[in-house]
Amino acid sequence: MTWDQISRKAIIAVAMAGLFVGLLGIAQATVSVINQLAWNTAVQITTDTQNGNGPDMMVAPNGNMMIVYSQWVGNSASFSNPYFSQSTDGGQNWTAVAPILGTPNNISQVFVEGTYDAQSVPHVIWVDFTPGTPFPTSRVIYTRRAGNNWTTPTILSSRNDTPVPSKHAEIVASAAQTLDVVWDEEDKLYHRRSTDGGNSWGVAVAVPETNAVTNELRLATDGAGSAFAVWEQKAGGADGGTNIFFSKFDGASWATPIMISTNAVEVGKSAFPAVAVSATKVTVSYSYRLDTTSADAPQFVVTKSCLLTSNCSQIANWTSPQNISNKMFVNAEDPYFVVPDMAYDPSVPSVFAYYHGIPADGDGNPFGNNEAIFGRNSCLNWGEEIDQATPFNERSGNPAVAAQNRNVYLTYELVIGDTDTGKYRIMFNRAPFNEQCVVDEPTPTPTTLPIPTRGPGDIMLPAIFRR
Repeated sequence: MTWDQISRKAIIAVAMAGLFVGLLGIAQATVSVINQLAWNTAVQITTDTQNGNGPDMMVAPNGNMMIVYSQWVGNSASFSNPYFSQSTDGGQNWTAVAPILGTPNNISQVFVEGTYDAQSVPHVIWVDFTPGTPFPTSRVIYTRRAGNNWTTPTILSSRNDTPVPSKHAEIVASAAQTLDVVWDEEDKLYHRRSTDGGNSWGVAVAVPETNAVTNELRLATDGAGSAFAVWEQKAGGADGGTNIFFSKFDGASWATPIMISTNAVEVGKSAFPAVAVSATKVTVSYSYRLDTTSADAPQFVVTKSCLLTSNCSQIANWTSPQNISNKMFVNAEDPYFVVPDMAYDPSVPSVFAYYHGIPADGDGNPFGNNEAIFGRNSCLNWGEEIDQATPFNERSGNPAVAAQNRNVYLTYELVIGDTDTGKYRIMFNRAPFNEQCVVDEPTPTPTTLPIPTRGPGDIMLPAIFRR
């Protein structure tokens, strides 16, 4: 069982500064040296006898925090249940992990995601799979915390008539008492909204024109009633690869999706998007792999943005793609795309992107075998130094990031042993961000370099296993 099969969040790769002169056709942010934030000693959330994966990091307006994840049944990731741990003192102490619901062990409950609303109430969603004939039953499940208990789960979608079941679900608190849930099902995106804090839900509505193979959905909100979705979508043909698409829900309807990975060299090679919304813009980051036929090929994290005052359904209103990671690799036994996760802290103000990977050495080759977690912030138009959050003598990945009141919070997986048989611990760490942040720097002009040759095919896992 690889991270591809058991991870929900993005498995992310970033590079050491100054080791790659340019992503083909994509602008380079200015990088100097790795800048280490003052990270605390990492805290292990799970015990030494518990394995888990796919953590999500939640921070409430009142400062409470919660980590949700899938905990394995025994030592196998074949079956898992949603678990949580919470902190009320800024992450210094955490409660013992506990199941969100008492659930049968023969169900695989994955893709656990959560959010706090304006009243600091936690809301959680996940997808479960029950074996069946001819197809398994897949359900999108919602619950929220009420005092010291979780509410009776609400089934937002249930299908057992298709070989393409629900794969991912995302939830955001879009306004007071307003929750938006989006999930992919039968290779289309569906949306349901609650306007009473999750007590009742509107009917499922399909996002328009998402009829191709869709995967890796991510969702963000401006907090004023709008939701912003990004996802990867399979391009046409055997060698089509995947591209990044975007759509906005304005509170009444979804805009027609547009493809935003339109730079010539990234078409068909872009995957695993993330999205964050600041006071002035929506920012998307995603992975770019130089050669889609090789899992060992160099990879990069790129970002682009659109002003909220613009019509983001027009590609002309998006900035050019910008490489924020430099050259990166992943462990050879893990055929990943690198994948970012993002968060916005208005008190800085900055967007933070964190990811894991192996940087290049001086010869352009992987610097060892262990992935570490790295990050970047949008100050100076992503021109600040890269931050290394975990050491190279550990193998860590699959980070989820949150940021609030000038603090960056990370949860991630610590892998002890090899990918298939090792132990997976859920970890937490935090660091203050004390720098002054200069924002809205001019967007650099992308460099123009030859387009690389690509071969036939695309190395990708089955969609259901790709987080």
